[in-house]
Amino acid sequence: NTGKQVLTLRRALSASLDLPPEDYDAVHLHGSWAREMAVERVALPHGVFEIGSTRGTSSAAHAPYLAVVERGTTEGAGRVFASILVYSGNHVFSAETGEFGDVRVMCGINPDGFFWRLEPGETFRTPEALQLFTDSGLRAMSHAWHDFTRAHVLPKRFRDVPRPTYL
Repeated sequence: NTGKQVLTLRRALSASLDLPPEDYDAVHLHGSWAREMAVERVALPHGVFEIGSTRGTSSAAHAPYLAVVERGTTEGAGRVFASILVYSGNHVFSAETGEFGDVRVMCGINPDGFFWRLEPGETFRTPEALQLFTDSGLRAMSHAWHDFTRAHVLPKRFRDVPRPTYL
């Protein structure tokens, strides 16, 4: 806030991506304890498709992830546009299909209940959004996310060693 008055933030999105007209599906992940990462795929309707969480913390219920894929995309072929938030709080992902078939995908902090006072001189940063494109299907997307996580997110001491397990 470079001004002299307090600003009130009520919406803070991290990314916006415009896609060309196409028939798309939305792919997201949900679940519960011991049933994490269940895949749900639905046809992207005209208007707004929205998925998110207001639980206040990360959970298996709704992963902070959304992929918009060309209709007919499989594990091995097809275009995938995917977004992930590096964030474990309330989040929202939306995909809005316009009157000419173009799609805008947005993600960030869920505005439901969001309120932030930004004092003069203060800075607010939205959660980091990662975006990925592949034309080689859902498997290539998954492998790219895994490779990125191993290379850039995991602490070095855990990158190339087997993890202990509990029996």
